[in-house]
Parts: sequence; C-alpha cells; structure tokens
Amino acid sequence: MEQYQEEIQVLTEVTQLAFDFAEGYNQRAIAYFVFEQLSKSIEDCKITIQLNPFHFGVSAGMGHAYLKLGDLAAAMDAYQ
Repeated sequence: MEQYQEEIQVLTEVTQLAFDFAEGYNQRAIAYFVFEQLSKSIEDCKITIQLNPFHFGVSAGMGHAYLKLGDLAAAMDAYQ
C-alpha cells in the first residue's frame, strides 16, 4: 500500500503542476481505486471526463468504483 500512497503523492503534484492534463487525474483515480478510496477515485474520474470527454477507460473505472459502492444506477450511467 505504501507504493500507492507514494504514487498518489506524485500524481497530486502532477495535477497541481499540469491541472489540465487529464491523464494525471486518471492515473490518480486508478491509485485511489486500488487504495479503496472510491469517492476520491470518482472525483478524479469526473475531472478526467471534463478534460477529455472521449476517455473510455475513465468511464469504465468510474463505473467500477460506483459498483463497489453499491450504486448500480450511477455505475450504469458511467458505463454508458
């Protein structure tokens, strides 16, 4: 888990330096997901989609996070 905490810290720095770089938020969303910080993962997924509405992977990732939270309706929206 320490690896993901370090990754989150580095990716937070990336998002602060390049706030319009969608992939920085997407990668941090993945790290949050693995670290079971699902709400934070979803927040970063939403930012990624705002910056890159055609990012297929982030939509799937957000759907997975909503499923883990038990929110089937939000998961379906994300997958669509």
